[in-house]
Parts: sequence; structure tokens; C-alpha cells
Amino acid sequence: MKKIINNNLYLIIAVLSFLIPGFLLFFNDENEDKYADYENYLLSLYQTIPNYTEEELEEIPKPEHPHLAGFQNTFMTIDPIERRVPIERLHATYREIQNSNIRNRSIQWHNVPSLMGGRTRTAMFDPNDPNAKKVWAGSVTGGLWYNNDITDDNSNWQPVSDLWDNISISKIIHDPNNPMIFYAGTGEANTALITYRESSSRGIGIWKTEDAGITWNLLPSTDLFEYVVDIDIKNENGQSTLYAAVASGEYYGTHESLPSDGLFRSVDHGESWEQVLPNIIGLDIPYTPSDIEITSNGRIFIGTMKNLNGDGGSTILYSDTGLAGSWNIYDNYIDIIESDNNYPIPGRVRLGSSASNGNIIYAIMGSGYLNGNNFNLSCGNYILKSTNSGLSWNEISLPTEGGCDWASLAWHALGISVHPNNPNILFCGGLELYRLNGNNWNKLSDWSLMYEDGGSQYVHADIHDIIFRPGYDDEFLIVTDGGVFYSDNVNDNTPLFKQQNNYYTTLQFY
Repeated sequence: MKKIINNNLYLIIAVLSFLIPGFLLFFNDENEDKYADYENYLLSLYQTIPNYTEEELEEIPKPEHPHLAGFQNTFMTIDPIERRVPIERLHATYREIQNSNIRNRSIQWHNVPSLMGGRTRTAMFDPNDPNAKKVWAGSVTGGLWYNNDITDDNSNWQPVSDLWDNISISKIIHDPNNPMIFYAGTGEANTALITYRESSSRGIGIWKTEDAGITWNLLPSTDLFEYVVDIDIKNENGQSTLYAAVASGEYYGTHESLPSDGLFRSVDHGESWEQVLPNIIGLDIPYTPSDIEITSNGRIFIGTMKNLNGDGGSTILYSDTGLAGSWNIYDNYIDIIESDNNYPIPGRVRLGSSASNGNIIYAIMGSGYLNGNNFNLSCGNYILKSTNSGLSWNEISLPTEGGCDWASLAWHALGISVHPNNPNILFCGGLELYRLNGNNWNKLSDWSLMYEDGGSQYVHADIHDIIFRPGYDDEFLIVTDGGVFYSDNVNDNTPLFKQQNNYYTTLQFY
């Protein structure tokens, strides 16, 4: 059957014609072999661009195929020596521009309005707003933004700066002992590229602001933390101990992340770090953390996910001090999962604790399987509850009969939050949002309404986090693959949701 190749052929010709003049300067006459070798490398990358039949193209709902533009951008920015996109140089270039005369010739950029957001894994209510209306949100391919009044449908999002539009944001948090200090973690380790553990966007460490988000600086000690999965802070008698969950990562098949995996602890506000998690049982490498949860009684819980070798998933660890050698390990479900014929691969764990009862904590645990293409898929097949601070766990019912019916992308999309005043009310999100009240589950959202111009029950699929508004037990934010959603009546039988994506220009093309 004839393949559709013309567009791809034009693309590679355009890219090579753009690059070749520069390469002729880079590779002089004495290095013709290097040039030929690099040209072959580019052509090998070109071979990875999918060629579809006419029939296949009709089934792919991407009219302009923006992924081809993504390949073009990759070819145009690859370092010919290192043969990768050196994203870490973005920060150095930005600093050079800020310190040079180029800054005086600044280019004026204007935001093109968008009413649909892109994939967002984190949001935070600004602790300096006495009305708890200002919100910060981070997109994994669109940077860091703030909205001065998330309760106002007409309030627009503002980007922090032109630099921040280019940084992948995975987590934002504030210091409980100093509301002017925020930390932002970067890089996305949980997505679906080739092995479902490769990365869609590399990060550049942990950033810190000491003036409530006006100016930001990269913590030099973290410039190699390219996949910061989570950050949390424990208040220890007025002293802030910072924890960063760091994962290994691959980007187009190249291992890019150092340090590779672990929970890093800092007692000096991020100036230096110590890896504190134990090694995976039977191995000489630490667990890969997927989530950090510090309960209201001060106990630190860590959920894990499998590393790039497929080890160490479906485990919960806890410690009261966070020090190396102090961790208790709960891995009872590994044997249960590995003996399951349908979902035998231990997966990712997300955690949620009760602000009103520190002894109660919940865990969603994914487990997976290999499909025909050796893609490692994962579903939210288990929800556990502990009423004694993690000493023991009991399995509770799922929102639907099968894990894949409510959370079929558990390696990628799992959100969990406990009602701030009622520890027996749990909110969980995968493809849709569900609420557990006592023993009864209710489905709260319907993302298929997207195709009917939305509606009051519409929340975009692939839910990543649920954040209650401080001081309000009936209002929260939901961050999703379609941006930010808000509800102010979450305790009602049928809560209503609003898209709050005005000018949140983070829509992701793939």
C-alpha cells in the first residue's frame, strides 16, 4: 500500500537546507567524515518519523500534524557533537542576554489568547493573598503562570516571564515558615513516549523565589535535577526541611538525568542535599519516588513508581524524621500484583492524607501490563486506606468495577485529595473525577461534554491533582491535561465546574 511521504520528505529537505550551511562552517574540509557521519545521524532520526497510509491519516484527528513541526524543531536545535537538544543551555543563554546589551534591544511579545489550557500537573494558592484567590499553576510544556482571582471567570492568567514559558513545571510549593518563599520543580517523568516511562519534557532543577514570585533563581545545587516529580516541606519547630522527589529519565532514548533516583533532603533551604531513601530490596539503587505526602501529624510518606529498569514500583515508605536509615517499607502488594494474570507489573503510587486527622491516609496504586507493542500500560487497580498512620493498610472499593474504567492511564494521570474537614470523604481522578463518601462512590465529571461545547460537569480527562482553596472546604481546583478547572460547591450532590483557562496559553501540541 502506498505510503504518504511527501510532507515528511519536504520536511527533511527543509531542515537539511537550513542546517547544512552552518554545518559546513562547523565541519571544515578536514572533517568531512564527521559531517557525513552527522548527516547520516540526521537521516536516521528522520526514519523515526511515522509514515501513514491515507486510511491511517483519516483516523488521526490532528489536521495539521504538529508533531512534524516538533521533529523540525528537534533537528534545528540538536548539538552536532552531543547529538541531543542541550536544553540546559537555555538558562545560561537567558542570563547572558540579561547581562548584555541585547537586553536593551528587547523584543516585545504579545500573548495570543487561548481559552483551553494544556497539561498542568501542579497549582498553588498564593499564601500572601488574604482572600485566597490568587493562584499559581505550572504547565509541563508551557511554564509558570499566575491568576490574581481564580474565582472570577474574567480574570486572565499572566506568564511569569518570557523565559518561564519555556520551562517544564512539575510542582510549585511555598515555605510554611515564610510565605514569601516559593519553590518550583521542573521536568516531567510520567508520560507516554515509547516505554511509558520516558519523558516529554526535561527540566532544569528547582527554582526559588524569596519575593513571592517576582524574581526567580535556579538553585545551583539542583541544576542536574532534570525530573523533579514532587517537592514538599516539613515544618520542624519553625525550621523548614525541604524534600525533593527526583526520578531518572530518558529523552528520545538517551539517559539525561543526574542524580538518577531518590528522595533528596535539604536543611539549608536547598543549598545542599542528601539522598535519604533506602535501596530497592535486592538491588543497590534507591527507590524512584512518585509522590511525597507529609501528614498533619508530621509523618513523611513516599509513594514509588518503577524505575527505567521496571523495578521498585507499588511501594509505600514512611519515616518520622526523613533521615537515611529511618524508613519503614510497605511492599505487600508487589506479590499480589505480580501474581495477577492481567496486571502483573507494579506501578505508580499517589498519596492523600487528612488535614483533620493525621492518622488517616489513602493510597492509589497502579498496576500494569505489556500490550502487543511492548508498551507498559497501567491502571488504578487498588485504593488503600490506613487509619493508623501507615502501620497497616486496608483495601477499599474502586470508583468503578475495573481499575481501567476510571484510571486507565495510571502511570500518567492520577489525582487524589482528602476533604479538609472530613477524613472519610475522598476525591480521586483519572479519566474522570469521583468522590467517595463513606462507602459510596459518585462520578462527578463527564469529559465527553468537551465535544458538546463543555458544560457544568465538564472536566478535561487526565486529572493530575486536586487542590482545596485554603479556608474553604467546598472549593477546589483540578489540574488536568486541559488546564485548570474550578468548583465552588464540591460538597453538593452534583458539583459544578468551570474552565478557568483565560489566556492560559499552554495548549500542548503533540
